[in-house]
Amino acid sequence: RVHRVPTILASSDAIVKFREKKNNLFLRFLEFLFLIVIASHWFACVWACIAFIESGMSWNVGLLEGPNWIQDWYDNYFVEGGLDPIEYALDRYVLALFWSIQTITSIGYGNIVPITRTEWWMGCLLQLLAGVTWAYVIGGLVGVGAAMSVRQEVYRTRADQANKMIRKFGTNSDQTVVEREEAASEIRTYVRQQYAYSRSTTYATSITNA
Repeated sequence: RVHRVPTILASSDAIVKFREKKNNLFLRFLEFLFLIVIASHWFACVWACIAFIESGMSWNVGLLEGPNWIQDWYDNYFVEGGLDPIEYALDRYVLALFWSIQTITSIGYGNIVPITRTEWWMGCLLQLLAGVTWAYVIGGLVGVGAAMSVRQEVYRTRADQANKMIRKFGTNSDQTVVEREEAASEIRTYVRQQYAYSRSTTYATSITNA
């Protein structure tokens, strides 16, 4: 079902109309943000389930009876009034999510580590997947930033061309100073409006690809 999500979104009239009205670069940014959130969630779920399996299918005090990453964290880092992964499911998820995010971003504080053979193997697999995910997201975000820079550069170039045209236009002695200033203001306004329009519609795509 997850694999079919892009196809479903592409065939939805509501999604297509929404994309047509919004800034494509901003939507791309949201897509990458959504991807990293979903990847972090699934990695966290897998990591939490490993401790569940290693503890003999127990989510409570049974977690402390067998070796697993939650037991190790509890023995070394648990403080009264802080996170309690033994009593609260949400705290277990937060710990797993924290491990997932620091693994994906390659921070690795070292406070949550694999203990059993299964955890080491799954940790290796998840870290490989996390590396690929992070590289894909960073590459996409760099592309979005580059596209935005290109669009801004196009705007600066057109603004410079407009100013050059205005200076030549100002040499016409048949027009008054007021008329020349009004024409110059209209030209600059037009260029600025085109730039604003490119930021808020799909016109941004044509500007970037030009």
